[in-house]
Amino acid sequence: MGIWLFIIIIGQVSAFSYNLPKFCSNASWNLNATTFTNITTVGAYPTAIFINTNNTIYVANRANNKIQIWFNNSIAPTQTIYGGLSQPYSFFVTTNGDVYVDNGALNHRVDKWTSNGNASVPVVNVNTSCYGLFVDTNDTLYCSMYNFHQVVKRWLNDNSSTLTTVGGTGTAGNTSPMLHNPCGIYVNANFDLYVADSYNNRIQLFQSGQLNGNTVAGTGSITPTISLSFPTEIVLDADNYLFIADYLNNRIVGSDLNGFRCLVGCSGSSGSAPNQLSNPASLSFDSYGNIIVTDLGNSRIQKFILSTNSCNEITSTVKPITTENPTEQITSTQKINSTEQITTSKTLITNQTCFSPKITLIPSTSTLSSPIQFRRSQDFYIVSLIELNCNNSISIITHWTIKNCTSICSNQIQVDSTIITTSTELYIPARTLVYGLYELKLTVAMVNMSSLTSTSSVYVQITPSGITANLIQYGTSMITRGTQQDLQFDPGTYSIDRDNNVLNATDWIYEYYCRIYGLYMFPNLQGSLLSIDDLRNDSSNPSCLSNRTGWKFSNSIKSSLTILSNSLQSNRTYQFMVYMENRRNSSLQATGYVLVKVEDTHPQMILISCVIWTLCIPNLEFQLLNPTTQVALFSICNGNCTIIQNITWNIYFGTMNSSLNYTKWISFNQTSSYENIWFFGMNTSNFTATNQLFLSNPQINIWRFEVIYTFPSEISSSSLNFIINQPPINGSCSITPLNGTTSSLFDISCPNWFDEDDIKDYSIYSWTNNFSEQTIIAYSLVSTFQVRLPLGDDQTSFVHLTVYIRDTLDCITKFNLSSVTVISDSIGIMNLINDIQNSSNQLTTNPIIQLLASGNQNIVAQVITSLSQQFNKMNNENTDQAISNGVPSTSISISSLEDQNIQGSSILLNKSALIEFNNKLNMYANTREYLMQFITKLVITNSYSIQLQSSLLAQLTKATNQLTRTTLKSVSDKCYQLAVVLNSIKTNIPYEDVQSAATQLIQCAANLLSAVNGPLQQRISILDSDSTQATTFPSDYDTDLDFAWSNLNLFADGNDFSWGTIQKNRNIYYQKQLANQITNQMNNLKSLLTSSLNIYLNIGQNILINTSQVFMSLETKANEFLSNKFTQSISNAQIQVPQNLNLTHNSKISIRSLIEPLASYDNTTYTNLSRLVTFSILDENENEVSIQTNMSHPIEIIIPRDPNIIIPPMILQNVTSMNSTPHNQLFDLHYLNITSSLSISIHFEIQSLNISLAYLFIYKFDQLPQLNTSINSIDGWTLFCPLNLSNETLYKYFIDNQQTFDHQSIIYGLRELNSTEMINTCSNTSTSSPPITDQRFNFTSNYQLRIYTSGCYYLDKNNQWKSDGLTVGPLTNHYETQCFSTHLTSFAGGFIILPESINWNYVFANADFMKNKTIYLTVICVSVIYIILIIYARFKDKKDLEKLGVTPLPDNHQSDQYLYQTIVFTGQRQNAGTNSNVHFIVYGDNDEAHIRTLADSQRKILQRGGIDSFIMAVPESLGLLNCIRIWHDNTGKGSSSSSWFLKYIIIRDLQTMEKFYFICQRWFAVEKDDAKIERILLVAGDIEKQKFSYILSKKAYHSVSDGHLWFSIFSRPPSNQFTRVQRCTCCFVLFFISMLLNIMYYDLSTEAKTNNSTNTASLSFGSFYLNSQQVIIGIVVELFALIPSLLIVQLFRRLQSRKKQISPLHQTLYKIKPDLNINEEKVKKKFSLSFPWWCIFVAYGLCIILVDLSIILTQPLKIIALAIFFACFCQNSSDDKEANEYLDNDEEYLHLIKNSLFTYRQPIHVDRLNETERNPARIERLKEILLYLCFITVLYIIIYSNRDLNSFLQVNHSRKFFFNSRQIDYDHWNWLENNFIENIRAQQWYNNDPPRNLSGFINDKSNRLISWATMRQLRVKSTLCQVQNEITSTCQYGYNFYNEDKYFYKPGWKNEIIQNYSSAISQSFQYSTSEDLNT
Repeated sequence: MGIWLFIIIIGQVSAFSYNLPKFCSNASWNLNATTFTNITTVGAYPTAIFINTNNTIYVANRANNKIQIWFNNSIAPTQTIYGGLSQPYSFFVTTNGDVYVDNGALNHRVDKWTSNGNASVPVVNVNTSCYGLFVDTNDTLYCSMYNFHQVVKRWLNDNSSTLTTVGGTGTAGNTSPMLHNPCGIYVNANFDLYVADSYNNRIQLFQSGQLNGNTVAGTGSITPTISLSFPTEIVLDADNYLFIADYLNNRIVGSDLNGFRCLVGCSGSSGSAPNQLSNPASLSFDSYGNIIVTDLGNSRIQKFILSTNSCNEITSTVKPITTENPTEQITSTQKINSTEQITTSKTLITNQTCFSPKITLIPSTSTLSSPIQFRRSQDFYIVSLIELNCNNSISIITHWTIKNCTSICSNQIQVDSTIITTSTELYIPARTLVYGLYELKLTVAMVNMSSLTSTSSVYVQITPSGITANLIQYGTSMITRGTQQDLQFDPGTYSIDRDNNVLNATDWIYEYYCRIYGLYMFPNLQGSLLSIDDLRNDSSNPSCLSNRTGWKFSNSIKSSLTILSNSLQSNRTYQFMVYMENRRNSSLQATGYVLVKVEDTHPQMILISCVIWTLCIPNLEFQLLNPTTQVALFSICNGNCTIIQNITWNIYFGTMNSSLNYTKWISFNQTSSYENIWFFGMNTSNFTATNQLFLSNPQINIWRFEVIYTFPSEISSSSLNFIINQPPINGSCSITPLNGTTSSLFDISCPNWFDEDDIKDYSIYSWTNNFSEQTIIAYSLVSTFQVRLPLGDDQTSFVHLTVYIRDTLDCITKFNLSSVTVISDSIGIMNLINDIQNSSNQLTTNPIIQLLASGNQNIVAQVITSLSQQFNKMNNENTDQAISNGVPSTSISISSLEDQNIQGSSILLNKSALIEFNNKLNMYANTREYLMQFITKLVITNSYSIQLQSSLLAQLTKATNQLTRTTLKSVSDKCYQLAVVLNSIKTNIPYEDVQSAATQLIQCAANLLSAVNGPLQQRISILDSDSTQATTFPSDYDTDLDFAWSNLNLFADGNDFSWGTIQKNRNIYYQKQLANQITNQMNNLKSLLTSSLNIYLNIGQNILINTSQVFMSLETKANEFLSNKFTQSISNAQIQVPQNLNLTHNSKISIRSLIEPLASYDNTTYTNLSRLVTFSILDENENEVSIQTNMSHPIEIIIPRDPNIIIPPMILQNVTSMNSTPHNQLFDLHYLNITSSLSISIHFEIQSLNISLAYLFIYKFDQLPQLNTSINSIDGWTLFCPLNLSNETLYKYFIDNQQTFDHQSIIYGLRELNSTEMINTCSNTSTSSPPITDQRFNFTSNYQLRIYTSGCYYLDKNNQWKSDGLTVGPLTNHYETQCFSTHLTSFAGGFIILPESINWNYVFANADFMKNKTIYLTVICVSVIYIILIIYARFKDKKDLEKLGVTPLPDNHQSDQYLYQTIVFTGQRQNAGTNSNVHFIVYGDNDEAHIRTLADSQRKILQRGGIDSFIMAVPESLGLLNCIRIWHDNTGKGSSSSSWFLKYIIIRDLQTMEKFYFICQRWFAVEKDDAKIERILLVAGDIEKQKFSYILSKKAYHSVSDGHLWFSIFSRPPSNQFTRVQRCTCCFVLFFISMLLNIMYYDLSTEAKTNNSTNTASLSFGSFYLNSQQVIIGIVVELFALIPSLLIVQLFRRLQSRKKQISPLHQTLYKIKPDLNINEEKVKKKFSLSFPWWCIFVAYGLCIILVDLSIILTQPLKIIALAIFFACFCQNSSDDKEANEYLDNDEEYLHLIKNSLFTYRQPIHVDRLNETERNPARIERLKEILLYLCFITVLYIIIYSNRDLNSFLQVNHSRKFFFNSRQIDYDHWNWLENNFIENIRAQQWYNNDPPRNLSGFINDKSNRLISWATMRQLRVKSTLCQVQNEITSTCQYGYNFYNEDKYFYKPGWKNEIIQNYSSAISQSFQYSTSEDLNT
């Protein structure tokens, strides 16, 4: 490994214009060359080549008589020398860029072309061509005369034309003094001449002054090492080794320590392969040691890359320019002089083409003994130029180290956090380094090749800045005081230490002086000033104090002095001075002055200072003022200032009286003329004078700004005096060359500039057409630098340049350079794009990428700005091309604010053109994204840096359709960073710099907002790379379970989870996310920029930022300004604010107006064509002020739209064809759906084909308008008369959004007026009512119609569009929206052209039977079904009346007086009813009933689903009932008649009204259940009655039989008053209207069906399609009709009977006991809402209009839901609706019975079945069971024979996949980590491809998880797990709830963050309970 030491001489021009590389003995070159250029560029047979030290390549194009030039790294020739040349064979370039060209073939001379000239000058006359030219360091020109066999020379600095022979005799020969056809020549530093003696096959050396040559190579050499064949070129390296073009041997040979060898072209034959040459004519080295050869035979230029060049501990040197003697070289062991900068490199020995970077630091002229000096209060930066010499990589690591060299340079210091040490540029903020000497070292290393490292250092010294001595606060120049007032000076408090935040007053010595200003000088004796406390006298200059002791010091260090009252005389002006000297360093001194005007009054202390205090630099008694910037002052009253009557500012200019050393002030008499032009705030506490005051009066150098405060009893004044800081002078600037490409390097030189404050830096700005659009392209600390220029003007290719030379106090001189012609380097750009697109290996060798990789701020900004401009131009051309091929402009671009109204053409779309456009779009977008990575690395240093980067970003983002999401995010972050830094330094830089940077940043923000909202607004397409990124499998798939990418619910359209939908919505989702982020960030950026600009604005001042992408206005006004009405124009937008908007508590306000090209996205509005207009009023603290007006005095806003909007043609209405169609319509009616989440207005445009016709226009919202002689039902009308036609021959009508609010549709009609109506109405301007007729319409001419809607919207605090408080104005048209608002914010206008509306006339005209057979037949069929069901329902209603009786048991005895009501509920199961005789016995506490039989001779009982009520009489109370024994005799015929399923029995004590429940729910059958027909049922307690199964069965049955509207037609409970006829009527009426409701969604349903093939969420069964959208339509229809359904049903249910009804129980009791006495007056009924009987007519009326389709969905869901709900949550055992219908209505009577009912009971004996009788019945039932078993067996066989055979395998596979028993038993943790965790989610495929589309699958790629697996680790507290020995490190402490570790950790169980992790990973290490994780 070798170390090279390069000693670079700084500050002097190198003696050599060519490269002298240093080669090691093992140096080798890549045998395969790359072709630099070929015959198409350099012509046939190129001969000569020259490469200067800047790697500029010159080639002689003999065939075309010109010299072509490639400036550094350019791809195509950037300059050409031509004109008057004749077959130039050779040329030479000197250090100053002059080119000496052989022109001897026909013109017999050598010409000189100057570096910046366009014409040549003859310098030498020759008789033949010079086959070789050379100019040595003494300006001697050598010419090799091929045909005259000699070499001649001539000194160029005299006028002699004599040529001196230095080699050859003029005769061909091979002796030592002779030559034969000499070609190439070379002169070394010792003026020795080397000649390629071609024909003699040798190289001759003629030492200086000798004519006899020595053969050093080839034929005849003393030590022959190689044979040559016609050598044509000879060059030397740094060690004087020879390199020869061996012409006929087709090779390049060279020498070293070991002699000669073949270097390249060593194949032995000529050819055109990369490793072959054909007659190489010449060669040259570039600065990297690469060999470039003119391959004459192949007409090309070949480049051989240096591949190996490593030296073992060899120190290489560059010779000092003071000597050329090789023996006097300076090595690394010698002392380095003060002009040298050391650069060391370590080179890796490798066979690859990669070497250490080359570093140049600027400024670099520093050494340890002569460092660069910077004041501590001064920011400074060190710039690096890094040249990469590596073909394999462009990745570098840079690191700065800072060493304190005050004593010794070995201690590296710990730098402040504000210093970034990893960038290529080192920025040192002020006050971060303490005083001392420092070494700043930059280390650059190639990534992954740490051996390829270079370092470079500079030395800087941090020196004290001094202090600003202020006698009074702020350093006010003059104050006013009264004679009776003390005057205090406190420099110890008010002085400013620029190196520290606070001045330490004890560090200074203070001396005070005073003089009577204008009359005397400061008192002194023998030249020594007398201080105030010095009582000696100066007779010539008396003391200021009449009382010499009228002063006192406030402390011992004298840092504060008080002049006592009555010590100064009134009406005089005194000048006080303080001299301060540092106690520890006497060289640190400061002087401060103040003038005091003394009066007899008691004036208040008025203080004045600069708003930007850093721009007011003290200079003796003045402040320095830069004439190129404005001066902004503020004043403060320091005293009793409660009542200030007036404030006035006066301006004076001064002339100096040198004899008395005072300034005479003269009032500036143009103050009033330039108020609010040059001067602002003339009557406020703040005052501003713009730079125009100083620039327009350059002859005035001294200015005074005086403020006068008027109080009720006195006047106080103060002033601040300024002296103009003179800008740099006496210099000039130049640029060379004057033409080139965007890849060319241009040299800028600005020598001889002088400024007494020293030159700080140079910056260069460029513009093409408009000077106001100039942008910075470079800044430099040195006067000579290189730049790459942006593209020139489209027409002239000119770029205009201005250099700003700035001194250390920021005073600027502008110097205009010559305009330069700059054209595009199209070849270089296309190569760059192709390399980036193809991810080519050539990227590392691409010259543009290598430049960008250097990281230099100037280079990166220049290159990318130039590229962006060219990309923007190409994008405009591509967009125009696409539009010309029919692509709508509003779908591929967002128009700039400068675009004018353009009506789009109706060219047919060329799809191939659109594809081509998108391909180019994505290509350029990828290139911009790649370039952005170089910008993000740039460090932000000073104001120039901010301007440079912001300008760069504004250009990069200008093509808003070419910005990927990655680019947008990076640019947004960078722009915001720039705004933050700008805001932080706003008080340290001039206003002009802030404005320049803010202009670019606000344009960048507008570009970003347009770009990110464009795809969402469908204005531009989503780029391919964004789509790929959105759908690419994420890298943290296995770790971040909360990652949105995996949550498909975010991206699905309802139930549509198709891959296409997911992909599309993923893009939209991420675009919306980014849009929200950027919107918030850019809003913050705007606030920062407002704050940065506002500080410079005084009342009346404004700032306008007007670019093609954004318009921003910021102005400051007095609060009273809002009391008057004013109009604010914002580009082509406008805001008009009403009067009387006074704001309290604000003396001034700021008004910010902003217009951007595109409104932000919101899916509730159609703002995709609207500009975004923002108007804000800010208070003094820059907070937005809420403005509220009312609609009587609204704020008017004009919001423009994109001018490229395409307005479709009007729709022809063929109304004349309706004349022949029979109809009775009075108007041509149309239906329009205007449903919108936000309010909209409607605009009608009607154009009659016969403009002489008049029309009547009417409309009504949500209903059909009617206007005839009997009905006037309209919401509005208007007349369209020919007299009112505009130039467009359009009738227009406007309905604003206030009228359309809360309406869903509008139906409008048009009628043509007949001639009589037109005469009567159109000529009568006072018509107040529309013309009315009953005649059908009759159109004589068709008309055209266009309808569009518009809206006004504002952004709320959540960035959502709202419309409340906004009204659309009537001036709204296609291109702008007029809005009226009651508040201020950001506004946009909605706009959409509506499709053709529904023509109701067509509907009515085509409503006959033949055209609508399906509809009519459906209605007829349904009506017939309804009639049939009505007949059935009426029949069943009559039958139900028979079931309502209550039956006395036939075995009741007349003497039994105690009554029980028994209600028996038979189940609903199949064959649940019975014909058998049922008997029972009831047991109570007191007694038991005898055997009783359930029987009724009048009707069937105990039928399926039946409820039978009986009266049982007993002698006396049985007490509390305990149980009931019940059985039947199984006498029914067949199993279906004998079996019985009993649900339950209720027995009610009619005396106490106590109810007893006996729950059964079992079969009484010999073949079912447990084969029992006799059971004992215990009385049910509350627990049994609240069982879920019991309650659910009761609720479900009752709900089905009564609650289901359709089923209850057949199963309605007989006791319910809601009859079957009424239920049937409800069903069918609601069914009809439900069909009508579905018609509204007919189109959507059809669309869903047609989209079936592409919708994976649809199901198809033959021709039947079911889609999720269809299901949703059904649900919506049901929801719409839910409330009307409940209303009509309840109306029928709660109808009262027309006549009073007697309950069945009461009727039965009357039959048993006719003399039953009941007191009707005491009847108390339960409250129940009911309706009068006549409401039945209302109910039937509602049936006609209300709807419900409920057979399939609503009613079953309602039944099930309610049943489960009541079963679970409303388990009230007493709430039994099923039984209450039999019980509740009777209670009111039963409590009033006074007499007993029976007197006699006939005993009944019943025999039970014995065992012998039951066995045959049981056998019979078993036979039936066997048959059922056989059937079930067959059924199971069929089912299981078709089961899924893989189910078992699936379960078994999952078990084996996750659970390995051996592994679990052995190591549970190992199994979790290596088996379970890895397999729980799909991992990569076998070829490492990501598991795309396998979200939710386990690792077998075929099985899904039901949900994500959740694991919770249980940890013991770390304090409990102490390792007792070093052998065992495993914690064995037991876990329990008390020692559980609940600490919150960082990832990796750490207590601190080691690196950044995703939120999911971080959350995994946070403690969570099992309840939190549901584990």
